[in-house]
Amino acid sequence: WLLGPWFFDDGWLMATVRSRDGSGSFSNYFDTLAAQLPLGFVHHVLLWPFAAVDAPFLLWRTVPLVAGVTTWLIMRRVFLRVAPAVALVPGLIALAAAHLTFSFAWLITLRPEPIVALLSAAVMAWVICYRDDAGPQALAFALVAAALAMTLHPSGVVAAAPLMLAAPTMWRSVRAGSAARVECATAFALAAAIGIVALFADTDIAHWRVDRGLFAGDGFHSKGVLDELDRYRDLLANGSIPAVASVLVAGVALLAWMIAALERPRPDGTRGAPFAFGAVLVVAVGLLALTPSKWIYHFGSLSAMATLAIIDEIAELGSPSGPWFLAEDAYETTRVWGWLSDTDAFAVTLRIASGIERVVPISIVER
Repeated sequence: WLLGPWFFDDGWLMATVRSRDGSGSFSNYFDTLAAQLPLGFVHHVLLWPFAAVDAPFLLWRTVPLVAGVTTWLIMRRVFLRVAPAVALVPGLIALAAAHLTFSFAWLITLRPEPIVALLSAAVMAWVICYRDDAGPQALAFALVAAALAMTLHPSGVVAAAPLMLAAPTMWRSVRAGSAARVECATAFALAAAIGIVALFADTDIAHWRVDRGLFAGDGFHSKGVLDELDRYRDLLANGSIPAVASVLVAGVALLAWMIAALERPRPDGTRGAPFAFGAVLVVAVGLLALTPSKWIYHFGSLSAMATLAIIDEIAELGSPSGPWFLAEDAYETTRVWGWLSDTDAFAVTLRIASGIERVVPISIVER
């Protein structure tokens, strides 16, 4: 039961993978004249060994199961890296509940959404590392993961959303000198090269354009942004209870983030939503609207970012007197936003967003 019941697209994916021995490619076996699928080569390669040994269906399901568990481990690591200590237990419970909701709704399937969610979580984790001065290697890993996700499925474009959090750090790095510019350019070039190889591994540009044209002409893969509401109407009409609940979880996370972002400014002029995961989810939802098909299953690609968006609300759980305070060092002219975990008459313990704690002598504290 934990591996989930049969999903009708699972049989579709199994036929796609099994047909490779006869057709020489991963084709859309039941539709569009069995045309080769323009996206998804890496995903199908992951499934192909199970077809090669004619494995029972239960073994096929280990792919989404491992993807789901790995996604949880990555999200947990991100949460522990950025969340305040006072919110760890309720935060982990909320994160686990959201992840299980999305898993039951969308992620126990052979479809590519579980892998897209995994890569999205990986992009987010590496972007956070990059922001915390992990170096250009972290940026390169994030870009490669996003590029691979975009070759899996049209909804894989949502994996690029977390890269927005890397933009300020990248801009400062680029302005720092020519060496940093070369490093950033190399990271982008590496991601582009790996993405192109994954996209055209078993085809060429001419065949890819023909296959893409066949899909665009089937009536299901040529929709625009204005058709995005069809996805939500289909969800309300045909979605299961876990499916509707998962989208409601994402909606609540977005609403909470928007309310926090619009709240009264803090003493330094900034507003709420300190970790901006909600903003990443907004961008991801916008990118999903650009995809040419409007199946409800694509909500699964948003699962990692929707779950992590809950962190923005958990971040507001601080001390009883208010989660945020502004401290000014007595011996330095720096002003630091931090989490209030302890106080005495002369100093406070700061837990800043990167997870580092330090004791600061206080000259001014504004709650």
